[in-house]
Amino acid sequence: MLPRPIQSVLATLVALLALPILLWRRKTRRGLAQRLGHLPPPPARDGPRLWIHAASAGDVKNAWPVVRALKEARPSLTVLLTYVTNSAEQMVGTLSPPPDVHAYAPLDAPLFVRRALDAWRPAVLLLEMTELWPALVAQARARGVSVALCNGRMSPRSAARYAMLFGWLTNPVPALAVLCLQTDADRTRYLALGASPERAFVTGNCKFDAAARTPSPEKVAALRGVVGERGPLLCAGSTHAGEEDVVVGALAAARGVVPGCRLLWAPRYLEHVDGLMALCLSRGWRVARRSAGAVTCAAADVVILDTMGELAAAYALAQVALVGGSWVPRGGQNILEPAAQGVPVLHGPHMFLAPDQVEVLDGHGARLVNRGELPAAVVHWFTHDNDARREGEAGRAAVSAVAGAAARHTEHLLPLLPS
Repeated sequence: MLPRPIQSVLATLVALLALPILLWRRKTRRGLAQRLGHLPPPPARDGPRLWIHAASAGDVKNAWPVVRALKEARPSLTVLLTYVTNSAEQMVGTLSPPPDVHAYAPLDAPLFVRRALDAWRPAVLLLEMTELWPALVAQARARGVSVALCNGRMSPRSAARYAMLFGWLTNPVPALAVLCLQTDADRTRYLALGASPERAFVTGNCKFDAAARTPSPEKVAALRGVVGERGPLLCAGSTHAGEEDVVVGALAAARGVVPGCRLLWAPRYLEHVDGLMALCLSRGWRVARRSAGAVTCAAADVVILDTMGELAAAYALAQVALVGGSWVPRGGQNILEPAAQGVPVLHGPHMFLAPDQVEVLDGHGARLVNRGELPAAVVHWFTHDNDARREGEAGRAAVSAVAGAAARHTEHLLPLLPS
């Protein structure tokens, strides 16, 4: 392993070299001062401080049931949130309870994370999934901060990469006070990386808890008032580049048998909205952004969500849901969310980042279909209402049955917080 001073110098150089890339990428170009460790001050009040770090909008959403449970158990808790992407920042306004302070995460170099820790002085640092940042963990532990992991996940590929990396850099895994992990396989891989068996617990995936929370009736009604009720809805959620033809083909097939069928399309990244608008117009469909308002959207064949925090409500309005990231090799997106709304779900074969979701739902609310099979599967659900209703209810029941991970997390995390 490299000496710590050399690690510090290399980490700082890598962070500085990463800055131009972060500024160039649309998803990460905001918050330069915060990425250098200049974080907004926390509120001056009594009670422990929890710093939770989650990289993306999806990670923030998945971790929030834990925050909610901890806040309910310890109302005096001050919640400090950091993230990496612009979409995560945009999601903050949808969180309940809201964080007391939120900011972009400091780059993982000692200079920047020391600055951030000195500003926030948390009692506990809670990392989401695989956010194992060596400098952040080391500097937190040096200040007596308890560091824990929630929704911990470790794929075989990631485990091999971390094992190689930790041959050169200080391994943060043994320093973790509590590891709340999704599966037995995840626990086995963390133990191989040096986690203490007495501190590693299989608590499940809080994504199940997040999905089991249905959107408020007010939020669903507000979106329905914009989209209108003219014809049945197909909802395509969290789609990635390369899946446009999948969605367009599914809608074309559905409209061939149900002429009034419409599409509510929620791309994973808002920068794709313009391209999707152009694609739908080229097919001769009337298309509108959700932000255009009720008059324009109600008359459209395709409404594209260009807002944050409305995906669950969009699924609640649909008769059939397509979940993206699964017809291209991105690992799949959240199939639990539409299933929790009682909507039958179709996804592709690339669900390697969510095998637990597939295990819970396939055959019980969701179905795997390849690109060629998708149009016929969509048509089937639109033309067999009773089958679609049974499938949707099976999915709702399956999601409800696996909820409860947040409570298990809280059991192990609460003792880390000072009274």
